[in-house]
Amino acid sequence: FEVVDFIADVRRVWHNCRMYNQEGSMICVLCDLMESIFEHNVKERIMPQLTPEAQVELTERAAELEKERDETMAELARKAAEAARKAEEEQKESGKRAAEGRRA
Repeated sequence: FEVVDFIADVRRVWHNCRMYNQEGSMICVLCDLMESIFEHNVKERIMPQLTPEAQVELTERAAELEKERDETMAELARKAAEAARKAEEEQKESGKRAAEGRRA
């Protein structure tokens, strides 16, 4: 399944690009373009030549990567929400201290 490994590795590049670069950045825009071209070629030129077993393997690996992406995005969202909550608490505490300082 060397071809399957190659395709999975390239898909990992797209995944990592989106994970480590800001959405809408030139890097992500180019990633989207290259991924679109790559996936079109995989579908039209490579998939028809793969054995049924290799096609199943590729589909399973794509699903695993998608699940990993979803889990990572959920974790990042959780961390961002926690950071926002902490920043809000710190801002409230800072405001309280400033108000107490003005009263004194």
